[in-house]
Amino acid sequence: MPVQIRRVCSQAARTAATGAVYLVLVGAFVVVSRRTRDQDGHVADDKRFPRWVYGVGTEPDARFSLANERTFLAWIRTSLALLAGGVALEALDLPIEDHLRFSAALVLVVVGLVAPATAWIGWAQAERAVRLGTPLPSPSAFGLLVVGVCLAGLLVLIGLATA
Repeated sequence: MPVQIRRVCSQAARTAATGAVYLVLVGAFVVVSRRTRDQDGHVADDKRFPRWVYGVGTEPDARFSLANERTFLAWIRTSLALLAGGVALEALDLPIEDHLRFSAALVLVVVGLVAPATAWIGWAQAERAVRLGTPLPSPSAFGLLVVGVCLAGLLVLIGLATA
């Protein structure tokens, strides 16, 4: 865990200042980090993006943030798989009616394009909830994924049956 050493200053200067300068020891490196306090008095790093996520609450245990990041990356992998499946479905000469194959490929590509945006929103909502100590939001992208994959599968099944 990084060690923070606060610059020595008087009590009056600390209360008058809107921000403080911290020296953060990370391994063998010393990093200067400018931190400010939000309206609730929580210390937030003003260099991290998005500010509406990192600018609230308190710094959580790193394990929670890393687990949230792993979930986000899993959604990105899912998105890449959906895109690859849609491209492969259209690129390969499968014994499926053309319009149904194209429709299934289009559904997979559209879901693959929308998934990263919903993953980022889900990551941000979960990270913000952890920082504020509020209950985690319900997952919003599961319905999109289930409907998209089922629709694409149904289109392929119908295309195989009618070919």
